[in-house]
Amino acid sequence: MTAALWAMVREKLALHWSLEPIAGRLRHDGVVALSTTWIYRYIWSNRVAGGSLYKLLRRSGKRYRRRSQRGAGRGLIPNRVDISERDSIVERKTRIGDQEVDTIIGGKHQGALVSMVDRASRCTFLALVSSKAAIGVRRAIVACLKPVKDRVLTITADNGKEFAHREQIARALSASFYFAQPYHSLERGLNEHTNGLVR
Repeated sequence: MTAALWAMVREKLALHWSLEPIAGRLRHDGVVALSTTWIYRYIWSNRVAGGSLYKLLRRSGKRYRRRSQRGAGRGLIPNRVDISERDSIVERKTRIGDQEVDTIIGGKHQGALVSMVDRASRCTFLALVSSKAAIGVRRAIVACLKPVKDRVLTITADNGKEFAHREQIARALSASFYFAQPYHSLERGLNEHTNGLVR
């Protein structure tokens, strides 16, 4: 791989992008079809050589677990509705009302932020919660979005257990709630990018 390519990877790491969005962006921009495994190997070889790229990883210093490994992945959500069932218009980002949601963990795992980003307007709501507990996350999402609930159509989250109350959120906001496919953070790429800027 060229030095220019790895410079692009380092640039995204510095913005605290995770490996999947980096690989997805390089592929989307027609640069190269580079897997997350290749990026991780580069980071790890840099560390072995005395480099510090690994410190830019969200799980800095922790060994990467391949998807096939036992335990890789998140807990199952009851009555989970997959993103594949979401209306295709959401993908086009042409209307206001399609939200991406996530949580940002505070330093030393003290507190968290719930981030909500509209896919079309990029309007962002942030709410401070004491932990990632599902009840607190639910209350934060509803409190932030209820004043504009008539403009909230869909909500898409990752598969974290903090979104286990998705049915209550959907009812409170009269919106549809979907979950991205495991290990496909690019399906919520705007939210991931926004979280990097917030950090």
